Amino acid sequence: MLTKDLIKTRLRKGRVYPDKIDPKSLEAMELAADMLRYCSDAKGKTQRQLEISWEQAGLGQKQWYAPFKKLILDLASWQEPDVGLEDKRWSYFLEAQNLRTETLFDSFEAFQEAFSVRQNQDFSQISAELYGDLPDKRCIEFFPKTTANELIHRYNCAQIQGLILKARYLEITLENPSLEERRQFFRTLKFHQLVAEVLSSPEGFGKMGDLKVRLSGPLSVLQSPQTYGSRLANFFPRILLLDRWKCEAEIEVDPTVQTKNSFV
Repeated sequence: MLTKDLIKTRLRKGRVYPDKIDPKSLEAMELAADMLRYCSDAKGKTQRQLEISWEQAGLGQKQWYAPFKKLILDLASWQEPDVGLEDKRWSYFLEAQNLRTETLFDSFEAFQEAFSVRQNQDFSQISAELYGDLPDKRCIEFFPKTTANELIHRYNCAQIQGLILKARYLEITLENPSLEERRQFFRTLKFHQLVAEVLSSPEGFGKMGDLKVRLSGPLSVLQSPQTYGSRLANFFPRILLLDRWKCEAEIEVDPTVQTKNSFV
């Protein structure tokens, strides 16, 4: 999903509209394709090396660069850092403190040289591995094959997921689902640990055979609203896999204003 600063919306007449990209947008397609092109041989590269490649290609200043970068990095599988790195780092800190206590050095360069001798290792190598467990130092292990069109759809989905994190409720209508579709739908709800209420279908509402469910939103639960909101947002992509559906949510964009939004 996208971070708060990457969620873009517009308010108009009490409704909130996510900043979705037209899948036919040539500008968005070109940017997505250019960024993904550098991921084809990204195995073994760090996050920072990948970012430098994008920036040197002039992609960093383009619209949608930041959200596309976040989505691409989320898709990647990363190598696990050395489990002993934290202990090694503390060992370096303690030994460096002892060395500075023992000797008064004329310059930082002299300290580096003395520390390298004591560790029997070049200081540049020590410095490079010191914070190897930071996000931008991790190396990519695998990147799944992804098209520009798929990345744009992920962006559009993520914009809606960001809104759902502020929902009071989410109503989902499945149009004439089969028995197996109903079972699968409720199994998925249970898997995501969501609170659901099956709504009745009075005359004039929907069609015979439709299923309408209201899911409590994170703003309506009393405990761990952030955790619950993440469950609801992670559940939303499952809705996109349904054949015929409609979704409506009440969202609190501003505490003083309640808005509704619907996704069909």
